[in-house]
Amino acid sequence: MEKLRAGETPRWRNSTVEKLRVGETPRWRNSTVEKLRVGETPCWRNSVLEKRRVGETPRWRYSALEKLHARETPR
Repeated sequence: MEKLRAGETPRWRNSTVEKLRVGETPRWRNSTVEKLRVGETPCWRNSVLEKRRVGETPRWRYSALEKLHARETPR
């Protein structure tokens, strides 16, 4: 192990995990989980759970709920 300056990553780990700025995500995770703005859902979950406004129902539940409510409640 080499002596590290403050905040440095050991050299053998740099290939996978690079030195990160505060709050950054390591690059190898960016493909799945991108840097998120506060309150956002990671992209890989958006297909199922999209970014919701407060009180909204996730889209994957609509199919079931629509059958109940679509008749009475106008969209």
